[in-house]
Amino acid sequence: MDKNSFENYEKRIEKDFEKSTIFNSEKTENKAKYKKKDNRYKKLLSVLICILIVLSVCVFAIANFWPVEEQEEIKTSEKTYNLTAKANVSLENMKNAKKDAVTNVSKIYFENKNGKFSLTPFLAKEKDENGDIQKTVNFKLFGMDKNVPLNQSTLNSFYDSLFTVYANSKLEGKYTEKDCGLDKPRVFIKVTMADNSSFTIKIGDTSPISKKYYISTSLTKGIYVTDCDVYEIFSVSQNDLVDLNLVNAITENDTNSEYFSNGTLYYYDSISLKGENFKNETKLTYKDDSEDVMVYYIDSPIKAYASNTSIETLLNPLSSGLSADFALKIKPDSSDLKKYGLDNPYLAVNYKVQNKTCSVKFGAAGGFKADYLTCMVDDVPVVYLVSTSSVGFINWSLNDLRYDNLYAKNIENIKSYTIEYNGKKYKYDLSFDKATEETDEVSTDEEILTVLLDNKPVNADDFKTGYQRFLMASASKYLGENKTLSIKPTLKITIKLKGNKTDVITYQKYNSNYYLHKLNGIGDELIPARTVDLLIKNYEKLRKGEKVVSPNNQQ
Repeated sequence: MDKNSFENYEKRIEKDFEKSTIFNSEKTENKAKYKKKDNRYKKLLSVLICILIVLSVCVFAIANFWPVEEQEEIKTSEKTYNLTAKANVSLENMKNAKKDAVTNVSKIYFENKNGKFSLTPFLAKEKDENGDIQKTVNFKLFGMDKNVPLNQSTLNSFYDSLFTVYANSKLEGKYTEKDCGLDKPRVFIKVTMADNSSFTIKIGDTSPISKKYYISTSLTKGIYVTDCDVYEIFSVSQNDLVDLNLVNAITENDTNSEYFSNGTLYYYDSISLKGENFKNETKLTYKDDSEDVMVYYIDSPIKAYASNTSIETLLNPLSSGLSADFALKIKPDSSDLKKYGLDNPYLAVNYKVQNKTCSVKFGAAGGFKADYLTCMVDDVPVVYLVSTSSVGFINWSLNDLRYDNLYAKNIENIKSYTIEYNGKKYKYDLSFDKATEETDEVSTDEEILTVLLDNKPVNADDFKTGYQRFLMASASKYLGENKTLSIKPTLKITIKLKGNKTDVITYQKYNSNYYLHKLNGIGDELIPARTVDLLIKNYEKLRKGEKVVSPNNQQ
């Protein structure tokens, strides 16, 4: 193509235009400068990021791959070791065992976070059910009150564990006891054998990686690593070894069967209560009286019937047993008793059943710890914590022991029933005759009641209904003590029983709303005035030969 052609001409013009000074203005120059600076900043930022990446990699490498002391400390040879097995030599195989030794160990000394104590074995002798003497090896706390009951099952398991101390691995390298906290161990045990030889067990710090414990014994060389449960077993306190069965349940046998009904403890000789809600000591007895449908009685501070359901609850520590959740304090002093509310117990209960006596003292519910009672039994020098739910009677008062009704004699045992009111006296004579009824080849005997008033027959069913309404009379309030009123009774009932015993029930006006009820001159019960008015109306109907309505509610 000709270099002077039009197309070549246009290309030359474009090149000349690009070289023109029109693009060399100050703004264009500054823009170029900024562009150069931006490039420098980008290069600098890239360098900084690279440096940070390199540093991070170095830190990660140092943290994970640089050899440190802790990493070396847990270098172990993996194997299972029984560190104390060689000490488990039977007493029979000991050449120099003491003559009075009862087991291959004569003393076990402990030091741990809970203090220092020693255990010693002894030979216990007990009679079995057949009267034969049985011998067992038990343990006691050295220097401890002999009356402190210990859990022998726990102690025997604890004793066995001394000879089955296992380690998971052994440390490699030259490590000292100080490196592993064994110079000042968390647990130190010295076991003295029956032949005066001994061995020790030490438990030190936890391994920083595995969180297991360093352990050593005088029976094996080196330092080992063991599981946490070994430390927990040997970190017990004296309190952990105390027996928590405070009262053993009384079981039926040939010598105490009269105290049981259908296999359940039902009778007792006496129960007494004293405490915050029993300022005056309350005494309970039982009487097996064929004339009476009740067997439980309150003898003081007042005389009244006691509720059978209440007595069953009160007997529960003897019938079912009583257990504690914790042993709080061994050998408490006077300041401890005051601290735990047992210097002046919230409630003290004393039981007597046949030849067994039991005294139980309780602190107030939640007084020391929520949902728990402090407790002592038979003055054994241990303060326990007992669940509040296991002592259903802790907040009872005298009124919680009472039977709702005030009189409970069988009508079959009544010979005569005399009523006095409005200045008049009416005597009803009762007799029972047996009648034999035969139906479908079944023969039954039935007591037929005959009632006479002034030698004139009275409807027996109406009399029974009137007597039922009298039995249903119950108190609305209690005075808490026997009180004597000088006024004449508004209503007086004299009941002569077949055994020549006589009961006298009186109702004296106490105020406009209540009458004071007394049985044989004793009683603190206040009866609603309406109840006494209804009784008198019933007796008037009975005297006149009118129908006595069966009660739904005496009140």
